[in-house]
Amino acid sequence: MPPPLHLSQFGRADAQSFFTKAVAQRDGIPPARSELIVAYSETVTATAIIGAKASPALRSELAAVIKSLAFRRLAPGTQVADGYIVGPASRFPVGSFTRIEARFLGHRATPDYLVHAPGRFTIDHQCPKTESCTPTGAFYGMGETYNTRLEHAPTCNLRFDRKDEQFYCTNLGVRWDRVGRVVKQPADEKYIGAIGGEYAKVAWDGQIMITPGFGPQLSREGVHLLWPRWHQPKHPNSL
Repeated sequence: MPPPLHLSQFGRADAQSFFTKAVAQRDGIPPARSELIVAYSETVTATAIIGAKASPALRSELAAVIKSLAFRRLAPGTQVADGYIVGPASRFPVGSFTRIEARFLGHRATPDYLVHAPGRFTIDHQCPKTESCTPTGAFYGMGETYNTRLEHAPTCNLRFDRKDEQFYCTNLGVRWDRVGRVVKQPADEKYIGAIGGEYAKVAWDGQIMITPGFGPQLSREGVHLLWPRWHQPKHPNSL
């Protein structure tokens, strides 16, 4: 279960979300208080409505109900919404590239790599206002490949070369850097796609949840925040 909730955490909410203004005034319904709960990327809103004349016993009973709210822990390999539970974050040290088999909703299991970078992950160099950035020690996934020559995504036996710190497919003459950008491509191919990235967050119970994701073209500034001491290679299609 997530850390116990307390009524004191609840913020003011609009009672009209549940009752019309006329009904609230007629029946003397007090303002509501609510708290947004996130578990495995699923959001739940808990709302409490309690009158000014409620007894201490009733208030204590309500607080106990709120504190009892819990979520079932999910085992590694479980699918939830469009995400996939990989396992405890403690298994993946900083700087690691770990091959996993991820199974997203409606898709068969595919080879992916879970990456644990030393910096922080942002999209377009800024954190979205509606979501929190992945904290220092950023996780992300690398998985989907796209071959423009064949106009579809062929079966890619994705591997990571630890010596060169590059991704590659055993059936394609192309290599990608640690964030999925092309660093080597066949001479007869003007453009071949980057590796598609995936979001990976540490859930409330310390497990990694991976979901499909972000586009492969991160800004160089964003990559610098993710890998602060890495000298980024020049790519074939860059100016």
